[in-house]
Amino acid sequence: MATDFGRPEGRGDVVGRLSQISSRTNLMAIDNVLRAVPRGDRGYAEAALEAAIVARRMVTTTREFSAAMDPAALDEAALQPTD
Repeated sequence: MATDFGRPEGRGDVVGRLSQISSRTNLMAIDNVLRAVPRGDRGYAEAALEAAIVARRMVTTTREFSAAMDPAALDEAALQPTD
């Protein structure tokens, strides 16, 4: 599916998809941490935790980008749950 980045709707689609991907990645990484800890797999837990941190940064960056593209989105982004 092609996206027209020149149109606000196109940018909104991309921002929405990035937000969904980063939020889902964050949840999967946290799930992996919770599964690894009881098994005593510290190395895997640390790697999954690092992935969760990166995903969380992506969530924040996506929201900041959205707000920069559309100042009205800043109010909407502030109302969105943070997972």
